Parts: sequence; C-alpha cells; structure tokens
Amino acid sequence: MSWLAAISPDFDGRLNGMMRIFYNFRAKFVRDESGAVTVDWVALTAVVVGMGLAAGFTVGSSVPEVGDNLSSYMANRDVNPYD
Repeated sequence: MSWLAAISPDFDGRLNGMMRIFYNFRAKFVRDESGAVTVDWVALTAVVVGMGLAAGFTVGSSVPEVGDNLSSYMANRDVNPYD
C-alpha cells in the first residue's frame, strides 16, 4: 500500500498530472544523497528552528501579562451564583 492509498481511500493506484510530478520529485529528493540536498536540509531545519524560537519568545513574553490580567479579573468576580 502506498502512502497515497493510506491517506486517500478513493486512490486507485494511478497518479495523474501534478500528483505524479510531486510524487516523483518527493521520491527523488528523499533518495538523493548529494551535498546540495544536505545543504538544503540544513537550511530548512535552521529556518524551522528559528521560526519556532521566534514564536516561543513572542508567546513567552506575553504569558505573564495575560496571567496577571486573568488573575485580577478572577479576583474581582463573585463565584457564588446564588447571591
């Protein structure tokens, strides 16, 4: 069973058009072990790690402020619904 059959129940085993081009490109890219591909993987990994770090710092710097706002909001609320 191919990976396409696993994600697409109506896949009949034939690749057409752009799917064939993508599948062939992906298969060649995964099998290729030349130096250029290694450089590409290093660059792509560095970009993904950099984006993850940037997102983490952006979110991480806002968390204390959101926590403080939530704490003050909840401190000023009455939790007894029968009053």
